[in-house]
Amino acid sequence: MPDSKIRVVRIIARLNIGGPAIHATLLTERLDPARFTTTLVTGTEDDGEANYLELHGRTIPVLILPDLGREIRPQAHAVFLAMACGCAGRVPRRCS
Repeated sequence: MPDSKIRVVRIIARLNIGGPAIHATLLTERLDPARFTTTLVTGTEDDGEANYLELHGRTIPVLILPDLGREIRPQAHAVFLAMACGCAGRVPRRCS
């Protein structure tokens, strides 16, 4: 029987200190694991930026893509976008 859990992927450029990092990590931590499979994808922080997870001692699993980050990198981001769109086509969609 196929997995009936709803799959959620959150992509955030970096988990530096701030509201978006808090939002992404809290949602990843607190979604009901009986109903959802969740993945958090993030880039890396720039020099001088702290990592929210390290600062607060959080240990949620994340997929780190070094080409994501604050700096705009058109070629790297285009490759990432193409990969993400290709994967999205294979993920069953659910609408409420």
